[in-house]
Amino acid sequence: HSNTLFEFDSKSAFVSDKISKTYNLTHFYFGTGHLIYNGSFYYQRASRNLIIKYNLKNGFEMDAIIPDAAYGDRNFVYSTDFNYMDFSVDENGLWVIYNDREDRDLLRVVKLEPSTLQLVGWWLFPLRAKKYGNGFVAHGILYLIKSTTEKKSTFDFSYDFYASNSTYGKQIGVNLAFTNAFELNNMVCYSYRKNRIYGWDSGNLVSYPLLFVDF
Repeated sequence: HSNTLFEFDSKSAFVSDKISKTYNLTHFYFGTGHLIYNGSFYYQRASRNLIIKYNLKNGFEMDAIIPDAAYGDRNFVYSTDFNYMDFSVDENGLWVIYNDREDRDLLRVVKLEPSTLQLVGWWLFPLRAKKYGNGFVAHGILYLIKSTTEKKSTFDFSYDFYASNSTYGKQIGVNLAFTNAFELNNMVCYSYRKNRIYGWDSGNLVSYPLLFVDF
């Protein structure tokens, strides 16, 4: 965890470790699942079931409680033990993936209004997320990766939050190959602007181009 955020002007500046700006946050963040979206930094406040929205332009902060979220006792959301909460942004907005505080066999996902952090949707899944390495939401579908520490892995769980003819969405069959080239992918996220998955695999920034096909 840390309370310092570094900004880089470009990918080449990042690779060269040429920092353009440093932000000193009021609170410490925890994990690798935070993100920047529409000019704000969203993160879990360390040792709290709180998420913080930090405006990078003016330093304004707001927070919100994530209901029933695990945030301690090593009840991490994935098998890699890096996150209690995993943020995701797709074409539909801002999501948070996390474990239930009391029931470790219950995965929770909430959708938030990015500007206010108001809760606008929530889902419960009777599965042990610790059996998975990471996950994200893309095109309104939750994808979970079986492992992020084995070179060859798969997406073998997906759930469509906006499935037609369904009030709450539905699980859909998936078995897609996924490669962890350096066998320690401790951050995996989807970029709807770039239509890519980005990862931080054993100190290497990696990306995976995507092609979505409607059936």
